[in-house]
Amino acid sequence: MNLFSIDNLFLLLTGLVAIYLLWRFYSRWSKEKKLYDLYYGMGFLVLLVSGLLLIFLGFGILASPYVLTVASLIPLGISMGIVEEYYPSWKKTYKWFAVIGFSAIAITSIAGLDTLKTIAVPIFHGIAGLVIFLGPFLAKD
Repeated sequence: MNLFSIDNLFLLLTGLVAIYLLWRFYSRWSKEKKLYDLYYGMGFLVLLVSGLLLIFLGFGILASPYVLTVASLIPLGISMGIVEEYYPSWKKTYKWFAVIGFSAIAITSIAGLDTLKTIAVPIFHGIAGLVIFLGPFLAKD
């Protein structure tokens, strides 16, 4: 395993950005105590840990069903933060969606239900990604 590769460089840069964002969200949470800062922090903490695991254990770790399960917390955490911050009337519904999605991804990947996993992962991961991408643009002040 080569620790000095372009892949590891980008993973390291991603980790540095995640550390910076964790610090910013924690600083803001310390002052305002807003729940969405914790959701954002959770997403970026999992991103940091995932990147470090990829650097030190290699890309073979991606074959583990537990990695998919834990990595699904990245988009679900960040999107829950966006819904909590910009769409408070939808936050309870979206939290249920995130719990059901995380459970579906965990059960299908750990139990080896590949057919159902190919349905659960794109649905929940895709919707969380759309919330991350479109949510801030569509938010009204």
